[in-house]
Amino acid sequence: MGSEKKPVEEIQELHRQLVLPSDRLCTVEEFMPGEGVYVHGGWVRSATVGRAFFDWKQRIVSVINAAGKPRMPKRGSTVYGVVVSLIREDIVLVKIFADEKQRRYNGSYTGFLHVSQASDRPVKSILEVVKPGDVIRAKVLNSKHPFQLNIKLAGMGVVAALCSRCGAPLYRVPGQQHLVCLRCGNKEYRKVAPGYLYVKKGR
Repeated sequence: MGSEKKPVEEIQELHRQLVLPSDRLCTVEEFMPGEGVYVHGGWVRSATVGRAFFDWKQRIVSVINAAGKPRMPKRGSTVYGVVVSLIREDIVLVKIFADEKQRRYNGSYTGFLHVSQASDRPVKSILEVVKPGDVIRAKVLNSKHPFQLNIKLAGMGVVAALCSRCGAPLYRVPGQQHLVCLRCGNKEYRKVAPGYLYVKKGR
């Protein structure tokens, strides 16, 4: 059962008003989530203390931090994000959480990773390159939210991944192309970035 939409008059009154974390702003059917918000139970909610801004042209709602406009990804910048879900076979949704220096953003940002920006080799599904739960280092391709991401470039890719069978960390093992789960023995392929977190030392 979907969430009941807010009357247009209420949304207009909420524009530029001070809101608190978890305040309901509108439904996801009415506006896409922008800066400083998150989605829960079909509602777009504030993720911070700030003022609500509704972009009626692009249908995006954001909350600008009361201390000033929050830092946000820019075109050409490097970001870290978590692969949240598969939208279709060639694209995944990514939650961007930190910049190149791993400083966390004070807002919530959405990214999309298309298979054409994830792998040079032919694949049937983007899940052959990344999977939900993976932490990735990616390059931002555009300047507006939601952000288009690329992990094909040098230095980009998966920096941490979990086994899709048992949930344990997947390790880089010297001499092996695939990542290996040391708990269940499962092997999985990823487009791995330099500085991958889990590395098995020794033989």
